[in-house]
Amino acid sequence: MGAQFQVDVNVVTHGAEKVNELEQKLSKMQNKSVDIKFNVQGQNQINNIIQQLQNVQRQGINLNLNNNNMARSAQNAARQYTQNFQRQINSSKLRYNIDTGKYAAASSRMSKQLGAYGTQDTANIQKATAALASYNQALDKLQNHYNGSNVLGKQQLQQTFQDMTKAGDTFKNTLSQIRDESSKALSPTVATTSGNKVVEYMNANSRAVKKYGASLKTLEQQYRSMTTIEEKANYDKVFANLKSRIDAEGLSGNSWFGELKRATGQIAQFAGVYGMLQNTVMQIPYKAITAVKDYDAAMTNMQMATGISNTQAQELMNTYSDMGKQLKVTGVDVATSATEWMKQGKTIEESNKLAQDSIVLSKIGDLSSDDATRTITAAMKSYDLNESQVMDFVDQISAIDMASATDVGGLADAFNEVAANANQAGISTKQLLSYAAVIGETTQEGMSSVGTSLNAIFSRMGNIKLSRLKDYQNGGEDLSNVETVLRGVGISLRDTDGEFRNFGDVLDETAGRWSEFGTVQQRAVAQAFSGTNHMNDFMVLMQQYSKAQEYMQIADDASGTSMEKYSAYTDSLEGKLEGLKSTFESLSSTVLDSDALKGFVSGGTEVLGLIDKLTNSLGVMGTVAVGAGIFQGKNNSGKSTWDSPHAFFKMTYAA
Repeated sequence: MGAQFQVDVNVVTHGAEKVNELEQKLSKMQNKSVDIKFNVQGQNQINNIIQQLQNVQRQGINLNLNNNNMARSAQNAARQYTQNFQRQINSSKLRYNIDTGKYAAASSRMSKQLGAYGTQDTANIQKATAALASYNQALDKLQNHYNGSNVLGKQQLQQTFQDMTKAGDTFKNTLSQIRDESSKALSPTVATTSGNKVVEYMNANSRAVKKYGASLKTLEQQYRSMTTIEEKANYDKVFANLKSRIDAEGLSGNSWFGELKRATGQIAQFAGVYGMLQNTVMQIPYKAITAVKDYDAAMTNMQMATGISNTQAQELMNTYSDMGKQLKVTGVDVATSATEWMKQGKTIEESNKLAQDSIVLSKIGDLSSDDATRTITAAMKSYDLNESQVMDFVDQISAIDMASATDVGGLADAFNEVAANANQAGISTKQLLSYAAVIGETTQEGMSSVGTSLNAIFSRMGNIKLSRLKDYQNGGEDLSNVETVLRGVGISLRDTDGEFRNFGDVLDETAGRWSEFGTVQQRAVAQAFSGTNHMNDFMVLMQQYSKAQEYMQIADDASGTSMEKYSAYTDSLEGKLEGLKSTFESLSSTVLDSDALKGFVSGGTEVLGLIDKLTNSLGVMGTVAVGAGIFQGKNNSGKSTWDSPHAFFKMTYAA
């Protein structure tokens, strides 16, 4: 800044005339502006100047005068001077933000946020579009003013800036309404299921097909291609109206030919099912014993983990059996998952809730029960989530799985590698999953490797924060100059108070300016953030950052996504077979009580033990002789076994 100066005013009055004269001079000063030219570099200096002016304005100017009017005139003159200087500071701050691209980056973000709603054309979409157009128009005027192509007057400059600010606020508020009120994206599963329902209706009402077949077929195709909840609501109304008309005209149901075709199909189906059941019945005893054995093992493991009584364990197993029927899994699956959560110190109620969440994650992500539990555990411990927040996390990972070229299992692998360090860096679960998705789908490398790379980046920033200036994940690279390199391109890891910023905000800022950097600068920034070994993944993240932000938006709107996918599992053949298995498990444990089975096994063990003792006492030949005697009695031959060598030979051979 230019030279600093201070003015001290000492006034000695000599009579009323001198006082009036001085008051007139001060009054004239009130209507005069003072132009001060200053030179500042960087946002921090501007903020400091504004702070100093505000302090001056709060403190006021104290003059040792005997005339109150004169004091007020002096204060008014000082206030006007301060306000003029404030306007000059604001103008400099505006130019700084124009030159650094801050407002242009905001325009780009708004455009991408609006683009996420595709071709929707609601009143709020139109309002947001108009606000964005006004923002860009004002921004163009400001850019032209500062590059000299179309200089504005002071008042016009101020008005243009106010117009841009108002347009930005209007867009922000309208977008919030759009998110609350506008249509959200539908899962493809819902579209497919709705289309299938129309086909099922046509098959069950062949009499209506002749007249309304074309309309129903069109509706089926519309269902399959829909993408929003709003579209589904409209098509549901059309479907309901069609069914009402068909019922009113007496066209519901099948024709005699359709009934014959259906009956023939049912006979064929029955024949197939009968053959399958005939084959299955032979295995029922074995499967029943296996089911009871697994059931008893799960109950025993639970008792060992919790120390509860046999009665309490049996009551819990009944609860898990009921939960299994609802979830289309076995009660043993639910019990196994709940036991794992109890081992972590969770209460029975908490464990039941978490067991359900784990099963949902495992089924929609094709994960093992252990992997699902491990992923949820990592989320809960790293991000301090409680039981009620776990399903939100499952919804996020499910929604990003559907939107990206990754899957739940891969996202879970990456998440487990990096969750703890990500949270310490200020990265949310939706940000972390989105970063992993764009890197994984772009590089096609293993998702565990993606997680390792992100972990190295966040660990590197953590080391800088803790003043550990060696990065051992990158061959012991020196970190002492990282902040210097980043400051060289205008990226600061710290705020104005010297505290480290949220790393997610730093990445947002870096991605917003990425295209401004040259190739050499991009590589330098990437190496500063991630080190030599992981800089390629960081560069991919910056290049695809808009896609990551799109995934974050999808994660924000993900509520209920996982249960939509889970409903597809319960309707699948696998889900129905698991439901059948769950019912069979319940039936087996009821009909063939585990205590009775244990008694039977114990009895068999005692018999075998008796035979073993007999063999040890008499030897093999003696035992065979006893057996032969028994055989003779059973045979009713009336002859001594020892008198019949032939019989003895046969008995010995059989033994």
